Amino acid sequence: MKTRIALAAAIPFLLAACGDEPTSVDPTDTEAMAELANNMVKPQAGQYEVASELIEFEVPGMPEEQAKMVRGMMEGGFSETTQYCLSEEEAEKGFENSIREMQSNGGECDYKKFAASGDTLDAEMTCKGPDGSVANMTMAGSISETEQDITMTMETTVPQMPGGEMNMKLRMKSTRVGECDA
Repeated sequence: MKTRIALAAAIPFLLAACGDEPTSVDPTDTEAMAELANNMVKPQAGQYEVASELIEFEVPGMPEEQAKMVRGMMEGGFSETTQYCLSEEEAEKGFENSIREMQSNGGECDYKKFAASGDTLDAEMTCKGPDGSVANMTMAGSISETEQDITMTMETTVPQMPGGEMNMKLRMKSTRVGECDA
């Protein structure tokens, strides 16, 4: 469930820039990424609903029955819709501060690619967990002021897991459903 919440929270920070020509920046240049983020479509403030779908899931090396059980738990966690409120202040700030925070967060996540065009996104990042896990993620999708539809593929190395790796593909759709609950 923690992974699902983290992914849902990350979606608005990984969105596309406005413009007709594809824009790609050096993913190690925090200032360039912040500049691109500053030019991104700004989301509308309001209440958002996040629906997720687990498309693919595999744990090579894990016994089949155990893998089915883990997949079932993952499907259950991702099938629940969640909601969050994006305040006027957060919407006005856009994504620049979020990009800066992700880049300076102790080096736990590093972008390998960050490109955007019009209402589309093409990004790749690697995140390292405190348990020694390493997740390589690609994100592709579309956005507007009121909706994000992102497909994320994750290839994760997990030393404590039988087989040592877990791979999944999921789709997360965030839709503005109204004003924030008071």
